[in-house]
Amino acid sequence: MSVGVHNGESGVATNRGGVEFLAHQDGASLLTRRWEQSQLQGSELHEIAGQAMLPSSFSLAINAWQSAYAEGIFYNICNLYYCDQR
Repeated sequence: MSVGVHNGESGVATNRGGVEFLAHQDGASLLTRRWEQSQLQGSELHEIAGQAMLPSSFSLAINAWQSAYAEGIFYNICNLYYCDQR
């Protein structure tokens, strides 16, 4: 993400994304693998790896998320008759 600049002041922009793998059985958590990163740019490849001893029967939940946030700057535009904040 990029932010605009006005008279040397810049706004704010950020993003965040991630993925999570959760193994569970009968309400008990067996395994969690999670990856999260901020300031994602374009395409990126990430690997979540590891070994775990799991029973022959379990449930697997896979969650993924992404969020973005941007905030501009305020500045005044004035003439002889009025000022307006933008």
